[in-house]
Amino acid sequence: MKDYSEWQFSDVKGFRVGDWMQDVLDMAAQIETHRQRSMNQFVDDRARKAADEIDLG
Repeated sequence: MKDYSEWQFSDVKGFRVGDWMQDVLDMAAQIETHRQRSMNQFVDDRARKAADEIDLG
């Protein structure tokens, strides 16, 4: 397993299609979902902070 524990990106010239591709797509979907949730939370937090600072006074 040591062979795969450290690696560097290099250009991909081709790859063999296989069952593993579904796992890669699932991982990509999970990453995108997390990224979107984080961004939504950030936007919501900023909106709440801005609303708290409104002086209705």
